[in-house]
Amino acid sequence: MSPIGKIFIVVNLALSAAFLGWASNIVATSQDWKKQHDDLKTTLETERDDLEAQLTSKRAELEAVRQDKEQVSDAHDDAKSRADRAESERDQLASENAQLRNDLTEIRSRLGDYNDKLDSVVADAGKVNEARLAAERERNEAVQEREDARRELRDAQDAARAADSRSQDLTAQLGSAQGEIASLEALRASIMSRFPEINLSDFTAQPDIDGAVVNVKSDPAPGLVAINRGTNDGVMRGTVFEIFDGRTYKGQVRVEFVRPDWCSAVVVRTASGAAISQGDSAATNL
Repeated sequence: MSPIGKIFIVVNLALSAAFLGWASNIVATSQDWKKQHDDLKTTLETERDDLEAQLTSKRAELEAVRQDKEQVSDAHDDAKSRADRAESERDQLASENAQLRNDLTEIRSRLGDYNDKLDSVVADAGKVNEARLAAERERNEAVQEREDARRELRDAQDAARAADSRSQDLTAQLGSAQGEIASLEALRASIMSRFPEINLSDFTAQPDIDGAVVNVKSDPAPGLVAINRGTNDGVMRGTVFEIFDGRTYKGQVRVEFVRPDWCSAVVVRTASGAAISQGDSAATNL
């Protein structure tokens, strides 16, 4: 064999060895990348499962809070309705009691008249026999009328006492209902303090309340506003107001502190490029 042929053979062997080394390196590298890919995929799937479990738990907690809020709202409305009925019944019984007292006064007056009439009949009984007989008849009638009047007086007194007792019972029921309302209000305030991010408008329909911004404080962030509406107007903690100036929408605030004729609210969000200022309008429902 010529020297050139030997050289080609040696070169081919060297190239074959180099190719085998390169191929082995590529295969090893590929296997490492595949292992890393599988490990990363497993890690990501584990993290995804954990996040999904946390999301499910948070949703369950939110649903529980909504159900508690609905129960509190229903109980509040029921207690208020019972209190209104008790107050209405108490007023009706008071009116009936006043009427019974008027009737009692009239019966007493009639009884006095009957007694006067009876005395007159007895005084005239000795004039003549015919007059005596007539007087006796009139006296008997007067006695009967007096007994009837006394019976009516006793009945009226019993009715008055029953009305007084019923009025006292209704007053006690009213106090109990008012206590339940206060307890429910305290429970609602407790829920709002535990979950301040909840808007009352997300769970219950808000009454239509219109007002105006009377003061604005931007520090501390996100800012506070004062509105000239309070508990006398139906405002409660958690009530949400939309803020606007004419046709320009400026943002939303949530009530945190309520007085009878004003409230303070924290700024929830503002429209892009808008700033809430004194004199802006506020409404619960746009």
